[in-house]
Amino acid sequence: MDWRERCGNKLVSTQEALKAVRNGDTVQVNWLHATPVTLSEALLARKHELRGVKVGVIGPIFNWDRPGVDQAFTLQTPYLGVTTRPPMTEGRVEFIPVAYYRHRELPPGIACDVYLTPVSPPDKHGYCSFGTGLFMSKTMAAAARIVIGEVHEDFVRTGGENYIHVSEIIHLVEPTAPPAALPVTVRNEEDRTRARRWADQMIFEGFRP
Repeated sequence: MDWRERCGNKLVSTQEALKAVRNGDTVQVNWLHATPVTLSEALLARKHELRGVKVGVIGPIFNWDRPGVDQAFTLQTPYLGVTTRPPMTEGRVEFIPVAYYRHRELPPGIACDVYLTPVSPPDKHGYCSFGTGLFMSKTMAAAARIVIGEVHEDFVRTGGENYIHVSEIIHLVEPTAPPAALPVTVRNEEDRTRARRWADQMIFEGFRP
């Protein structure tokens, strides 16, 4: 039986899936190369409907810095990336310093109402793998009111606790964009100098009495 048949009514359109996000929610988006691009685009498309939604990202590859986004979403991150550094310098990103991560515990200052993540199709026992994007996925999924999975059929299955049962996922969607790819963060010496200057500014201003 095809995985789509096994999932039944859990498989919906991205628009239908993202209706689960409410005003005031905190939405955590899986990190770096595990960014669910299709789900991110669908959430961004609701910017005219939603208000007061916090979106948690880490080194995001997907660019959230678009016109009109600030009216609906507040970006939060404990780790900046190439797409969040410019709005951070303008005060449009909330930086949450996280000194440690503990197994099965969300770090202080980080909440999760809705978790968006790519997953593999469920196997014959109903288990989806987080592939190479485990990170905090088990903890985020356990904390979330709703988990929405973006199913990538070519996702590698890795060992350990790198899985989630389909019964724990409210909605599944099929991607319309390929998985995210890590960008080149430093392209030349000018970029390297700019990054060092920005880091120095953050460090020294952060310790200023």
